[in-house]
Amino acid sequence: MNRNTLRNYCSVLLTLGIAAGSALAASAQEADVPDPRNVEILGDLDAGHWVEVRGSLLESGTFVAERIELTRPRREDFLWGPAKAGATAGRITVLGRDIETGPTTRWAGGTLETCIGQRVRVRGLENKHGGIVAHSIEVRNPGVARIAGRIENAEQLSDGTLHVEVLGFPVLIPPDVKQRSAIPLSSLQLAAAARPSSVAADMGDFFGEGFMISKTVRVGVQQEIAVGSRRNMELDDPDDTDIDELDDRDDTGSRLRARVVWAPTPRVTSLVDLRHRILRRDLGGGLHETSDEVSVGEAYVLFRDVGLGFDIQLGRQDFDDSREWLYDQNLDALRLFRDAGPLHLEMSVSTTLSDGSLRDEDALNTIVYVSNRNRRRHMAAYLVHRDFGSTRDEASSHIGVRAIGRWSDQIRGWVELSSLTGNRGPRDVAAWGGDMGLSWTSSSPSRLTLSLGLAHGSGDSGGTRDSLFRQTGLQDNNARLGGVTAVRYYGELMAPELSNMIISTVGIGRRFMKTSSIELIGHTYHQDVASTSLPRTSIDQNPDGVSKDLGTELNIVIGIRRFERLDFEIVGARFEPGSAFPIGEPATLARVQVRYRY
Repeated sequence: MNRNTLRNYCSVLLTLGIAAGSALAASAQEADVPDPRNVEILGDLDAGHWVEVRGSLLESGTFVAERIELTRPRREDFLWGPAKAGATAGRITVLGRDIETGPTTRWAGGTLETCIGQRVRVRGLENKHGGIVAHSIEVRNPGVARIAGRIENAEQLSDGTLHVEVLGFPVLIPPDVKQRSAIPLSSLQLAAAARPSSVAADMGDFFGEGFMISKTVRVGVQQEIAVGSRRNMELDDPDDTDIDELDDRDDTGSRLRARVVWAPTPRVTSLVDLRHRILRRDLGGGLHETSDEVSVGEAYVLFRDVGLGFDIQLGRQDFDDSREWLYDQNLDALRLFRDAGPLHLEMSVSTTLSDGSLRDEDALNTIVYVSNRNRRRHMAAYLVHRDFGSTRDEASSHIGVRAIGRWSDQIRGWVELSSLTGNRGPRDVAAWGGDMGLSWTSSSPSRLTLSLGLAHGSGDSGGTRDSLFRQTGLQDNNARLGGVTAVRYYGELMAPELSNMIISTVGIGRRFMKTSSIELIGHTYHQDVASTSLPRTSIDQNPDGVSKDLGTELNIVIGIRRFERLDFEIVGARFEPGSAFPIGEPATLARVQVRYRY
């Protein structure tokens, strides 16, 4: 299938899907308006309703409801329960959730030290790791556990029990528990969900509270400014005046994003993300480049509970996993979601219709992802198949398993294992890749962190089968280690794809001011099979194909998230070439980034 045929096929698919989706939305607006006379009927609860649930938390992490109250949506989430000491300074746990406090957290009736063992009310916002960033904490009298937030999923079980998800908690509502609402359901504003709850989002996808322009439309704005410099990416001798120095550059960039979310019914949510990016690149010698681009980041419609328990998301949408080891890219897709007991299923067919590389625009992607619905200890199996069409004669299938999460109060870890099959031209592919590591945080006042990691992507030894491992091509390899900000965990400067490479990582850091951190991270790089090629890396030089020692890199990363709407990130990196670059000289990188959320 050539690229033009593929694009035409996907355009027709999306057009038909949007037309069908519009019909569904129209019917949903008519069918989903609850009758105020039925406020006591359990089945009226649905995704989008904002509820306060009182009950008890089982050891399994399931919340059993004793009373339900529907209210108008609020800007923040709430927890009521006994406070316990957290794994690190500045944190507590409530109902098993990690609560992050800081200088902007308002306290009432107690302090971080005196609230331990007492029942508290936490008000804040949920983060991507399932914890709560606390805006206020108030010590309360003893009482039952309570949670308040948006219903993400609702499923009626065979015995009449309603199974919903609130703040990531599985909530069971027995048939004899009646909902209460002082306001007729037809008058209740629905809380918008910008994306399915199972889809991870990186820090760049978080917006401020924004503002409501109607009962069903919210607008959020984010501004990002970054200044960066990199030197000697060709690893040349800087004293050699005959060497072209155009690999040195200084970048100054600004990106403005506006996100509009419209939720006309509990079952329909649409989102449009508009972006304006300006970049000035100074190349030295009086040369510079300037670009000014306006683009659409995301533009999709999400339909919930369309039949057989499935949700459907249609349009350009963000594919983003928590470690971005598989994908972090906007794709034009038809995507299905379904919860089945303890499992969550995602299936999608996607491509890139515009604003992508020729390779991505040629590709037709099929993704199946099955996970355990546990944000704290996420486990999953997946298939990522990419067919690049007859013009490229290439196809790849990644089949793998992963486990990511907090495995004790002080340890977070990850395991990634993936096999790769398919073909590259006439050769069949049989390769493998893996990544494992952990991050430990001390419970002492020093708030030290230690991170260890080892990643291995097989190389091609030249047999009848191609054994060179490549990642999916949609990855970004960006996630938190021990600090408050995400890092390129294979190196900020080299930033390689895990391919024919063994990467070891050691990081040590410290949290300070409770919401800020500094990390010193070191990497060593060795080829699995000595080769003269280096796939997808920022280093613009080829190794000699004799030595496997590519070199080492040292990063320093400072993250400051002291303010609710303002983030700072400072990065410095230095790469020391190994013996695979016999005449190589060091390369350096520096970057400062500021992000503000309106």
